[in-house]
This record gives sequence, C-alpha cells and structure tokens, in this order.
Amino acid sequence: MSANFNILNVLYLFIASILAIVCHQMGSFDIELPLLDTTISNGIYKGISNDEENLSYTGETPSAVCHLTQITDEYSVCGVSLPIGNQETGIGRDLSGYKNIELSVSIDAPIDNSKIRVSLRNFHSNYSTLDNLVTLKFNSITYIPDKYSGTIKVPLNAFQVETWWIDEFNIDFKDAFLDFSNILSVDVVTDQMPIPGNYSITVQKATLYGELISETELLQIILLCWLVAIILLISIQRNKLSQASITDPLTKLMNRRGANRWVAKNLARFSDNDPLTMFYVDFDDFKKVNDSYGHLSRR
Repeated sequence: MSANFNILNVLYLFIASILAIVCHQMGSFDIELPLLDTTISNGIYKGISNDEENLSYTGETPSAVCHLTQITDEYSVCGVSLPIGNQETGIGRDLSGYKNIELSVSIDAPIDNSKIRVSLRNFHSNYSTLDNLVTLKFNSITYIPDKYSGTIKVPLNAFQVETWWIDEFNIDFKDAFLDFSNILSVDVVTDQMPIPGNYSITVQKATLYGELISETELLQIILLCWLVAIILLISIQRNKLSQASITDPLTKLMNRRGANRWVAKNLARFSDNDPLTMFYVDFDDFKKVNDSYGHLSRR
C-alpha cells in the first residue's frame, strides 16, 4: 500500500509538471496591457509639440497634428503621449514583466519614410523631478511606419536609453540602463521635422505583451516541487521503516527493540512516588497461533 501510494504521488506530480509546461507553451500564462484602453490611460491623451500654438489634438483619440512654419535651431517634435501613471505624484506602472510591445502607428509628413520615436518614460528619484518632465528617462526606439504593413512587434530589450538624455543630465553609469519599473507615459512622436509643413501622427494600437511567469521560472518552480516531493517521500518512508523496526507486525504492539527504546527514553522520569510497572505475559503454544494466522496475514 505504501509503495503504491508513493508511485501515485510521483505519477500525479509528473502529470502536473507536463500540464504546466504544455499550458505555458499554449499561452495560458500570457498577459497583455492595451495602452489605448480607457481604463489604463483614463481616456485622456496629450499632444506633444514645442510649438503648442500650431498643435491640434484630441483628448479622446491618440492623434495629433502639428504645423511647422519654419526651421529653427530648436529641436522640433510632434506627437502624442499616452499617460499610464500619475505625473503629479510620480507613481507609474511597472512594465518590467512585459517582453514586447505591438504598435500600429500612422504618420503623415511632407517627406517620405518619416521616422517615429516611441519612448517609455520612466520616473526615478535618482534622476527625475516632477517639475521637469524631460528628466523622465527616455527608453526609446525609432522606426519607419511606412515600411511595416499593419503592426510591428518590438522586444522591449531592443529599446535604448537615449544618449542625449544621459549627457544632458549627467546620468551616472548605474542609472544609464533600461528601466521599465515606473513608467508614467508612452510617447509617440516624430523623430525629425526637417522641413516646414503639416505633420500628423495617429496611434491605432499600442499593446504590451508578457508572461505571468517565464519558462525558466516555471521550470525552476517545477524542479523545486520535485525536490520537496522527494524529500517528503524519503522522510515518510524513513519514518515508516523506523516505526516498523520497533513494532510487531502481527499484534502491532512494540517489539523488544521498541520496548527497550521506550524504557531508555522514559525511565528517568519515574520515581518511588511515580513507579513504573511492567507486566510480562507468556502464552503457551502461541507459536501455533502465529503459524496459523500470523504468516497468513503477511502474505
């Protein structure tokens, strides 16, 4: 019975391990975060431009139109910001558990193959201040939307911290790496505006994808479960063997070894006022009973 019980437990654990791996492969542990969901951004989008007089956008749809009248020495930018955190308190969302972002962005510009820049803006007290949003870390990528039909899925580890931001704020080496732990907004803007004209950007989709637990973490959990199960089974089996060594298999009472162990353990607590009394009982011809019933019970 004990051996069957152990085999069943191992079989159940094996089946559970296989099911967990299969479910992970089928995407049961996948998670996603649609940044255009009104519950994420509160349904409010912001236009971005260094010339707000020539900026028009709507707070209900993520789109912006900018009219660049002339080229200046100042860096020109046009786009939208998708707020996913509280910029007044600096409390954002931890996106470090996500692996990819799927984007569908259209741009209309007076030049062909216009690039856009997508930035995940992270707040950290080491380098950011709430009164200056430029101090939010720029985790960014650039690409040309016209070269991709439909959507593009970009791994988050393909993003880079912009070097101009590192130089501008004299960022220390330890803070110059990618950080998605406290994102306040996702900005989608033009990469360049080299000539005057109308520039418009519309974000049709921006969704983050990740896993509740990675495949490596799942395998580590399964391995840990197997180690715990093996230790428990060995411990249970050891206890059973120890109990069997001090128990008579027919009567289930303590045998001589069990009695000696009990006496050695408990004899010291007895005294004249609290004596230990033992009875010795001898059954004549008990071997006949043992031969008739005891051996049969062990078959």
